[in-house]
Amino acid sequence: MLDAILSIIPIFALIIAGYIFGHNFQEKLQAYKYFNNYLIWLGIPSMVFYYLARAPFETLFDLPFIAVMIGCQLLIMSFTMFFASNFFSTPFGERSLHVMNANFSNFLLIGIPLMAVTFSEQGLLSAIVYAVVVSLLVIPLVNGMLYYDRILRMALDKKFFKPLFIGLLENFKNPIIFTFTLAIILSYFEIILPTPVSKTFELFSNTTQPIGLFTVGLFTAEMKVTHNWKDFKKLLKKIPFESWWVVTVKLFFYPIITWFVVTLLVPLDPLYQATMVIMAAIPSSNYVYYMAEKYNIRKNDTKLEIFLTTIFSLLPLTIVVSYYLYEV
Repeated sequence: MLDAILSIIPIFALIIAGYIFGHNFQEKLQAYKYFNNYLIWLGIPSMVFYYLARAPFETLFDLPFIAVMIGCQLLIMSFTMFFASNFFSTPFGERSLHVMNANFSNFLLIGIPLMAVTFSEQGLLSAIVYAVVVSLLVIPLVNGMLYYDRILRMALDKKFFKPLFIGLLENFKNPIIFTFTLAIILSYFEIILPTPVSKTFELFSNTTQPIGLFTVGLFTAEMKVTHNWKDFKKLLKKIPFESWWVVTVKLFFYPIITWFVVTLLVPLDPLYQATMVIMAAIPSSNYVYYMAEKYNIRKNDTKLEIFLTTIFSLLPLTIVVSYYLYEV
């Protein structure tokens, strides 16, 4: 348990540092946007490219690992949508964001650094593959669902194929997907980059994890959910049941169902088991709030749920990291 806590402390220390900075220097919160743009367009693509391009191809495309992660993601999304559809009387678009917030972890900014700290480069590689594959699945699917909801509200053509196609097109605008594809090609053909090029990507890559975690803290401060302990206690009393349900699914049901699938139903290599369960216990992604703003749906609840999953994730993360620390 102590070793797990020691692995997690540096992660949350950087997040807290970002939060304190953003909370005490409100005029500096614009820094979040600059850091975020740096991570999306340069930092994360460089990290993905640097580590995957020099990794053996067979370690990147483990088909059972990929198949199980896709199946598990669809399973938990279906479960969450079924529950939301039957117990919450909200429009389809709101249910779609409800599902995404309960199932889409902050893989890139929290999950990958935690896997790197806990399991070194092998953990980092499996985390990158997991993050990219799940993003390729979830983002276009939810984009399609939200676009379809917009069509329903505007009483336009109700075919789902077009919205899903538009959601898929979103992936091609993502620099992370481009560098992932390029890295896979280089890995497959065993192409070695010149040392200056490799070192440049390495330097950018090394900045990504600390800046990413600091940016999570800045984002949390920018949400302005609460300012002090007294406000926080008042906030806890006003949180709607739906938001508590999303937090419970994200931090407890999602990791438990994932553990059941990868340990008992379709046993995987211990490193892949650790990757999937730890990634499941990671807080909800900031990207979900971007989607809420983009479609102008469920913004306040989404912001609140990201905040809550971030501050309450310490316990489940400590448990799952402790469990797998000596299994891998």
